[in-house]
Amino acid sequence: MDIHVSKTTVREAIEFSARLRLPEDVTKAEREDQVEKTIDLLELREIQHELVGIPGAAIGLSSEQRKRLTIAVELVVRPSILFLDEPTSGLDSRAALKVANAMRRVSDTGVAVLCTIHQPSKEVFSCFDSLLLLQRGGRVVYFGDLGEQASQMLAYFEKNGAEPMNPKLNPADYMLDQIGAGTTARENQRDWHEIWLLSSENKALMGSLEHAEGGKPTIVPEEAPHIKFDHIFSTSRRVQFMTNLRRFFTVYWRTPEYNFTRFVTGIFQALLLGFSFFQVPNTQAGQLILVSAAFMSALASLMSINSAVGNVIGDRIAFYRESAAGAYSAFSYFIPLLIADAPFTLVTNFVFGIMFFFMVGFQTSAYGYFLVIGLIYALWAVATGSMFGAISPTEEIGLILVPLMNSVLNLLAGFLIPASAIPGYYIWIYWINPNAYYLSGVLKAVLTGLQFVCTEDELAAFPYPGNTDDTYEFPDCESIPPENEYSTLVVNSTFTACQFCPVTSGDQVLEQFGVPGYDQWVSVGALVGFTFFSWTVGYLGFRYLRYLSR
Repeated sequence: MDIHVSKTTVREAIEFSARLRLPEDVTKAEREDQVEKTIDLLELREIQHELVGIPGAAIGLSSEQRKRLTIAVELVVRPSILFLDEPTSGLDSRAALKVANAMRRVSDTGVAVLCTIHQPSKEVFSCFDSLLLLQRGGRVVYFGDLGEQASQMLAYFEKNGAEPMNPKLNPADYMLDQIGAGTTARENQRDWHEIWLLSSENKALMGSLEHAEGGKPTIVPEEAPHIKFDHIFSTSRRVQFMTNLRRFFTVYWRTPEYNFTRFVTGIFQALLLGFSFFQVPNTQAGQLILVSAAFMSALASLMSINSAVGNVIGDRIAFYRESAAGAYSAFSYFIPLLIADAPFTLVTNFVFGIMFFFMVGFQTSAYGYFLVIGLIYALWAVATGSMFGAISPTEEIGLILVPLMNSVLNLLAGFLIPASAIPGYYIWIYWINPNAYYLSGVLKAVLTGLQFVCTEDELAAFPYPGNTDDTYEFPDCESIPPENEYSTLVVNSTFTACQFCPVTSGDQVLEQFGVPGYDQWVSVGALVGFTFFSWTVGYLGFRYLRYLSR
């Protein structure tokens, strides 16, 4: 697969492969020398600082350049054998010849190059030394050297009854036509597989193989030492972790369309929401608006879940290729990905938190806590989006699951439906709901100790309590316990009412919405736990799930 991380350069892709797949006992100087030799051998010097890009995009490497890069990231680890599956497919004749010449140069260095190839041109075909030709059903038709201008193969076909080839034809087309795999059907098609089995070439080939007991051919001599590896990976987990971390920091820095967009979006959301809840007064109407503002403060983080899904899935296939090659483990990939994203997430939400908090006018004593829980909640959101990116088969499915989850979490967060009013069969969702812990923590911080007042229009009233004999237990409303909670309002000469302010403290608001009585720092701890849960599920998704199609 010609799949690479799109925001890395050609040189960085080769250096990354060398750093993680060469043994650790290879010195830095030796590793750098191997990188330089590989770049020159594959003729990548002129494009070594170009970004790889996305296949088919206007910016980035061409298909032919990507194939040479794919060969380079494998060749730099000094393999004995290099396998390639149809490396010229999808290329025009000129690009295919470039790739074939690159394989020829690799072979000349002593590396055995084995590749499948489909309908090669005459020039491409001439780059090969030997040929294994298979008929339909995987039956061998020819296996041996090609010779100069395919002379040895042509001689084999001719001596076994095939008509001579026109010198102007492509030997590859000629051989396919002879075995019945050409563009036109042949009459009286010969069975070239049977011819091969009876040929002297086949007998010589089988005779050259050593035979083990029982008469079965074996390519590996019995006295050959067994190959044994002490570790799955060539480098330690620390090297894998730090190398991936450096690459992710570079990738995120080169992705302004992702980071700058969410930064600008965060500022826009802060302004939009800040002016919507601008300087909320401590009145009866204000106490409900403050709760609404606390609920909406989660918006910036929740929107980042969607963007994280696409960001993770975009480079997930590169992880599949590199991990299959033994470059690193799932842990050494997924955790650095989240750590590298964290500074950009924290800066965005820090700016959002400052702007939104002071525009709304929350009590200043709550600012430190509001900032801490907001940043942790943002990290949870990105971790959760990355988790869905790890476990979703496609980006489309991930972007369906995220809004579904958000709908459920927002509905049962304790705002749209107060916690005390959530049906019993749903209450368990409230207790495992990150949004509920975030909202309860913010409400406790911004409402505890806050005093509310009433405007004249917001005062409530009840009839002044009197006895049946027209004597009064209390001389006036102010004397009714708790004292000074009520004031006297004389409506007319025959009716007197007592006025009062329904909500005078933030604790009453907390009780009204059924906010649990646990300490506000429990909410922070819960969000940390939810974040680690998302990290764990995402890691397991990368380790055990594979969504590949060809």
